[in-house]
Amino acid sequence: MCGSCCGPYFSLYVEEPDEERWVREGRQDLLDRLEWERNHVRWDQTGPYDVETGARFESCVYRVNLPDGRVICGIHETKPKICLDYPPGSSELCAIYRERKAGPG
Repeated sequence: MCGSCCGPYFSLYVEEPDEERWVREGRQDLLDRLEWERNHVRWDQTGPYDVETGARFESCVYRVNLPDGRVICGIHETKPKICLDYPPGSSELCAIYRERKAGPG
């Protein structure tokens, strides 16, 4: 629940089965956001940005920072499959991975 894996932008990893599931679930909110991102977000060498405003995106829009420092997914019950299947510690995005690679202090 550190949120390190929530850094990548939402629309980047959504696949067709996710969209189909959201249609079945009536999650028009997610489908609308996905459509907006596909039309308004572009990437450059420093990451994703809004083409209309130039605003930068630092993490998934559904990442929720709790007062106690933990991070949760605001759409956990139906998040994209890649997020559901993400094994903590399996990539450089994850603090656990970086700690393991660094070894004992």
